Amino acid sequence: PEIIEVATFRGHHEGNVSDRTTSQRGQNGMLLRDNIFGSIEEDAQRRDFTINSLYYSVADFTVRDYVGGMKDLKDGVIRLIGNPETRYREDPVRMLRAVRFAAKLGMRISPETAEPIPRLATLLNDIPPARLIEESLKLLQAGYGYDTYKLLCEYHLFQPLFPTITRYFTENGDSPMERIIEQVLKNTDTRIHNDMRVNPAFLFAAMFWY
Repeated sequence: PEIIEVATFRGHHEGNVSDRTTSQRGQNGMLLRDNIFGSIEEDAQRRDFTINSLYYSVADFTVRDYVGGMKDLKDGVIRLIGNPETRYREDPVRMLRAVRFAAKLGMRISPETAEPIPRLATLLNDIPPARLIEESLKLLQAGYGYDTYKLLCEYHLFQPLFPTITRYFTENGDSPMERIIEQVLKNTDTRIHNDMRVNPAFLFAAMFWY
């Protein structure tokens, strides 16, 4: 039998929402509770990136685009919807997702989407470790780990993920630690492209061995 999953459209968090059971933010702007419901147009504005805000209608078999996602998809651009700094503060993991999509899809991050990332990178320190581990595996064990790693370093995101490791980095990027990471990630990418199994334990053991 065919399985059809149903999701409720989300709405805006504008104004002062008194009911903390539906909407709640932390002092740094992070969304702690997100149960505001709305229309498809409002839901489109709540998505993170324009390319993730495309809706396929089974009624007329058309793609509904409310935020210019089709153009960005064709142009190869990763673009946040709304004010980038506000959206990153709502969920700092969006910075990692921007890098992951750029590396995976061979796309570029738009200037306004990229600009706040280095100065907001430390917001990742507020994310639970379990979620960061999960995101790290998505970043580094999906077949494009080395390209992702280079982008993480470019946008100062690698340090919040692996602060112990980056202590051994040099300004020239030629430390033994950095050479080990390069070899490990390239090896991992090759294994994935050859349909071979990879083990997270190998990745982390190699990086922390030094």
